[in-house]
Amino acid sequence: MSNLVLYLYFCCLPGFITALSVIQEPENITELVGEDVTFGCQFSGLLNEQVIWFHTEANKVLTENVFLDTNDWLNLTIYNVSYADEGEYKCGYTTIRGDRTEYHFPASAFLDIITRPDSPSCSATYPSGIDFPVVGNNASIICFAPGGDPNPTISWFRNDEVKSMASEMNSSLSVVLSSLQEEDRGVAFRCDITSPALGSVESCQIIPFPEIPIINITYNGQVDFGSNIPFQCNFDGDLPLTILSFLTSIASDRVTLNSERNVLKISNFQEDDLKETLTCRVVYDGFAKEFTSTVNFEEILPYLNDIGQNTDDKSSLIIVLSVLAVIIVILILVTTALLWHFKAMCFRTRTGNYDIGFTALPKTNQLPAIPPP
Repeated sequence: MSNLVLYLYFCCLPGFITALSVIQEPENITELVGEDVTFGCQFSGLLNEQVIWFHTEANKVLTENVFLDTNDWLNLTIYNVSYADEGEYKCGYTTIRGDRTEYHFPASAFLDIITRPDSPSCSATYPSGIDFPVVGNNASIICFAPGGDPNPTISWFRNDEVKSMASEMNSSLSVVLSSLQEEDRGVAFRCDITSPALGSVESCQIIPFPEIPIINITYNGQVDFGSNIPFQCNFDGDLPLTILSFLTSIASDRVTLNSERNVLKISNFQEDDLKETLTCRVVYDGFAKEFTSTVNFEEILPYLNDIGQNTDDKSSLIIVLSVLAVIIVILILVTTALLWHFKAMCFRTRTGNYDIGFTALPKTNQLPAIPPP
């Protein structure tokens, strides 16, 4: 009988005295790589037992960054988490049985480490030999969002349609657009990605069949012959555009470009330059086809053109007036000569002498004498 009492005293009584319970179990945590996490576990009936945290995958009792507060909350904080920290965490306590230490873990939780995927990128590919799509061509649109753990869910949408064209949990998703039609021109296709590692939906979009870009050339500043006139190439399209160059037959030593290569300045603009042309060349990023716009300086500089025409008109008028003046002078000279000639004729008629070298006899009013009968 005494042996049974002793056995119960040393075997069962310590277990009864240290019968702790967990009244608040830790919660599972999902967190991004590099963030900090804290597990909490609250005990009831805690006396002098040693409370601990244990990482199952590492098979290790954790002693760093463990704190027990006055309400018997046992907290474990893990800083700058990585995939090595992923796994099961148990909260518990130890008991001493003779020369043995026993571990008790009444509660546990899991840490799941996730990684944010790269922001999505949208692109389009075409069969070889196509420098710019036309009606009837095929195109493939691709959404790429690598680096996520778990892989994000990728969905393609046409315009703002609610229903997706395709959806898949992967790092990329491709959709083939067969035989592009005119109604596909200028239409945007949107890719959305969702993931537990993202706070919100992230998107990108692509226009696989862009509109022909609009290009025009304008001038700025003072417009006059002899001045320096800058001409700017303006362009707009569905996708980013890059200007390649300007083309003009004006001498290169009179032409300069700005750093963005979209403004060309012509120095000492002359009237003869009005007959020249200026061309701007641009391309859509990712396409080989060039788009151009060509203008005649006479068309975009009407004021200078009017000045040139007025100058020509003035020159013509001066020439005409000069000719008229010469004709008038000639007429005056001819008229004067004729007048002198007529005066001379009249004089000879009155004197009866047609030879200017002879002296005319004086006239008399006396009648000739009549002889007597």
